[in-house]
Amino acid sequence: MPREVLIDKVIVYSFSRYARSVTHLLKALEEFKKLSVGFVSITESIDTNTPLGSEVFTFLGAVGAEVRAMKADKVILEEEMAIEEEQAISKKQDIQFELIRF
Repeated sequence: MPREVLIDKVIVYSFSRYARSVTHLLKALEEFKKLSVGFVSITESIDTNTPLGSEVFTFLGAVGAEVRAMKADKVILEEEMAIEEEQAISKKQDIQFELIRF
């Protein structure tokens, strides 16, 4: 269901006052863009209605995508490390068991 746009611009003191994470900020900015609502951050001097502000939005989108990819890679790496550590512990236990058995 399409939303009725009642405002032209959202003005905030700082990104950090509006969003708790880059992901949240990007989702909000994408929604504003769909609704043709501008976004202005006073502290960062960014206005998405200007060409430079639009470019900053694009850059932030790329950074957000990279952050998500890095987090996904980190989770996969941590899982692999946990599996390797589990296997190493298992081998140590097997060796100790065999030593006791002899």
